[in-house]
Amino acid sequence: MFNSKTLFVLGAGASKEVGLPTGEELKNQIASKLNFTLDTAFGIDHENPITEAFAWKAQKSQVAQRNIKSYFEAANHIARAMPIEPSIDQFIDNHRGNNFIEFCGKLAIVDSILEAERNSEIYVNYDESEYTPEYGNIKNSWYNKIIQILCTDCHIDKIEEIFTNVSFIVFNYDRCLEHILYHALQSKYGISDGHAADVLAKLTIIHPYGSVGKLAWQFDESPIRYGEKATPNGLVALTDEIKTFTERVEDQESIDEMKDLVFQAKNIVFLGFAFHSQNIQLMQPDPSQDANPNYSRCGV
Repeated sequence: MFNSKTLFVLGAGASKEVGLPTGEELKNQIASKLNFTLDTAFGIDHENPITEAFAWKAQKSQVAQRNIKSYFEAANHIARAMPIEPSIDQFIDNHRGNNFIEFCGKLAIVDSILEAERNSEIYVNYDESEYTPEYGNIKNSWYNKIIQILCTDCHIDKIEEIFTNVSFIVFNYDRCLEHILYHALQSKYGISDGHAADVLAKLTIIHPYGSVGKLAWQFDESPIRYGEKATPNGLVALTDEIKTFTERVEDQESIDEMKDLVFQAKNIVFLGFAFHSQNIQLMQPDPSQDANPNYSRCGV
């Protein structure tokens, strides 16, 4: 267990250890998914979840055909720009107010991350009666290290207190952390899935830019399993879970919570974090707060 308040700040590099894309790799995947040739543009490929989602979204409009064209045009705009953009997040934010760019970008993020979860080292195929990840795949990862630290000196009678001094700010859209902790608690302590969910509900995890949805055990009305293949309308719904920098800045309650976590922490550990200025801005305590003289930082 952690004996002092410890905050972990996770960037894309933290999930890379189990097969999720870095920011640069995510850009490349999105460019590939949204690159429609003249032969395929404006046509609906029913084997392609992206174009299926375009069609589903356009059905809500009285000018569906014109809307379909706008989605394809926005998609190709994103695909062309990705090689010279710092990130997909920055590109979407720079085009705030353009609903087609925002929708297509977020749609590609959701589809890419769910696909990456499905291909990751910790995927569990519940449909094939698999109930735990292959822990051998993470034995050399930081996930294994933190699980060991959390469980050290934590008898099952203290399991409700296991996350007392630890919290996470996760700048990724994936749910790797939640997923592996949920299964690890069950494997370590032999507790039920419901008990593991209750324990994890006490852990503070903030996704500043959202995630690709809540997992099945997270008490949400519309959950999606780790790596699940979403339906076209499901993908469309999940775009609402992705937040741009501007959208996040408008969520003052969440920002205050992040700043307070940084201020209160004695130890701050950065894992796979690129220190982009806008992300630092979201977390940095206000100058009016007295500096906490008791914290240390560690970056990996």
